[in-house]
Parts: sequence; structure tokens; C-alpha cells
Amino acid sequence: MSNFLKIARMYLQDIRGIAAMEFAMILPLLSLLIFGGYATFQALNVDRALDRTSYITADLTSRLAKLDDNTVNNLLEVAKSLLGKAAIDNNYSITLSSISNIFDTNENYDLNIDWSFSNIPSKKLKIDDIGNYDIPFIPENESIILVNVEMEYSAMMFQNYIGVIALEQTATRKPRFVSQVVYE
Repeated sequence: MSNFLKIARMYLQDIRGIAAMEFAMILPLLSLLIFGGYATFQALNVDRALDRTSYITADLTSRLAKLDDNTVNNLLEVAKSLLGKAAIDNNYSITLSSISNIFDTNENYDLNIDWSFSNIPSKKLKIDDIGNYDIPFIPENESIILVNVEMEYSAMMFQNYIGVIALEQTATRKPRFVSQVVYE
């Protein structure tokens, strides 16, 4: 019995492997924190790119007096380049629209879609979709430019655990130099 106690005391006092055991216990949690933080900041950067893209594209469109097919294609390409790497890695859509308040003798608030373009034709703005957006008040015979950018973001890491995150940013601007940007 005394031999057993001596051997047990010897093993209990031996601390040569404690650091390895502690490291093995902490490593999974530390890895989760590091890689989870990286994935979170990547998603925040993509969301920030969507916000910047919608605002700048709306601002550029609001500076124009008229649009044609070439100008629309250029605006969509500018928006794609503003999205940068996120546009390459993820599914995205950019919708440019002009919404106006038609002059009405009954003083009704009747909104109309003057034109709408998108890099994905099915994403063009329809009159039924207007209620989905927070649109500011538009005086009669005036219009606003609405730019909506949507993206299905999937994290580079933890893709199987997180899945796809739907991101969306919308910006509205009043045309700067005219009451309505015309499409010709």
C-alpha cells in the first residue's frame, strides 16, 4: 500500500504536461473566436460595400438629366466595381429606378415608376413593390431615384454552419438639376 501511495504522490506532483493539456482544452475555443471574428468582420465589410454602392450609385444617377442604355450600363458597371470582390464571390442584384408623384387634380398621392433597370431582369421594380421600401414624401410633379442592392452572402469559413445571409441596402436621392431624370 505504501508503494502505491508513493507512486500516486509522484504522479500527482509531476506537472510536466499541464501546459499541453491546457492548450489542448483552450485551442478549440480560441480557434472559434478567431475565425468567427474574421467571418463576422467579412460580413460587415460586405454590408458596408452594399451601403456605399447604393448611396454612390443613387448620387451619380441623381446628377444626370437623362439616361440612355449606354449610361444605364455604365452605372451598373460602376456599381459592380464598387462592390469589388463581393460581387465576384456572391450573387447580387442592383436595381436603379425613378419613382414620381403624378400631378392629380384630386390631390391624391399617386406614385408611378418612370423607369427601372436591373442587372437581373426579374428584379426590376414593379408598382406593387413600392410598399416594400421606405420612400420619402415626393411632392407632385417631382421624382426620386431609388437604388436597391441585394446580395446573398455566404461566409468563407463556417459556410455549413451559418448558411447564406441575405443582405440588402436601399438609397434614395432627389434629382439634383432637374425634377425628373428622363430615360430616352
